[in-house]
Amino acid sequence: MRVTLMHNPKAGDAEHGRKQLMAAPAVAGHHATYQSTNERGFKKALKQPTDLVLAAGGDGTIAKAACRLVDSGIPLSVLPLGTANNLARALGFVASPEEIIARLDDGKKRTFDVGLAYGPWGKRYFFEGAGGGLLADYVRAAKKSRKETERLRSFPKNRRWRGIVRCYAGCCMTIRRDNERSRSMGKIFPVATSFGKR
Repeated sequence: MRVTLMHNPKAGDAEHGRKQLMAAPAVAGHHATYQSTNERGFKKALKQPTDLVLAAGGDGTIAKAACRLVDSGIPLSVLPLGTANNLARALGFVASPEEIIARLDDGKKRTFDVGLAYGPWGKRYFFEGAGGGLLADYVRAAKKSRKETERLRSFPKNRRWRGIVRCYAGCCMTIRRDNERSRSMGKIFPVATSFGKR
């Protein structure tokens, strides 16, 4: 089987290096191509012919690979190497990387739910959850400024945060799930996909 291994070398405790990860598919009889998600070329690597993409990292690594595979017909498997691994656990990837790789030939293809958010930025897929409104705006601002990052860490006790909440105009959000649609006006919108297996 041709396997494209998308690896985040900084994920989790970073104990799994390129050599170790590439050895396991070879032992299992697969032809693997390695691509670091931190280097140029990861988007191009996902466009190359392959039988399976194997995302080795945490939730962010999985999302980075998965959003480029939507509607491609190429299956995605996961090596949970991140810190939280929420998405990997929800999808049933709880074994060691070596065990998962050894079972690739016997794996069953399953679909899982994907969210699609539209906004001023365009469209973006999400696999675990998304948010909008005040908190999303505040987090974006905090990423731009070190001072704001420090304030964000203590925002529940922060007077500035309470002032922003009072003054924030809010926004309108429309959420569609399957055939249901709801529209709401508010300040904070957490949204989660039901990313369970089907």
